[in-house]
Amino acid sequence: MIDLFTLHGPFPTELFSTAGVLFLINNLFRIYVAYRFVGVFFDRSNVNRVKEVLAYLGYFALNSVMYLAFNILFLTMLTNILSIFAITFLYKSRVSTKALATLLIYAPALCVESLMFVFLMALDFDGDMANLV
Repeated sequence: MIDLFTLHGPFPTELFSTAGVLFLINNLFRIYVAYRFVGVFFDRSNVNRVKEVLAYLGYFALNSVMYLAFNILFLTMLTNILSIFAITFLYKSRVSTKALATLLIYAPALCVESLMFVFLMALDFDGDMANLV
């Protein structure tokens, strides 16, 4: 059984390891997808673009640091959810809409990450791409 509150998996946390680089690429893609999904739920026409870009860059930086420094699954998930929720406050809507949008934005990412985690664990992936060949 996987403990959500301790280090998870055999993945190294070094920034320039294969797993670290893969995480950063995945994180960038996840944040882009979140950005696109936010456009479905909220009107962007009255949002300061500089604040919006800074918010997403902050999300990327915070989430990357939390994963690479601590590598604790629960902490990374919590950082994702809270960051998305915080970003929704750039847009005008009710708090209930912001909360629902946060859950609907994060749920697909969580499902995909869970599937990849199970797949990589089945392959006994240790962060070294050479072991997959």
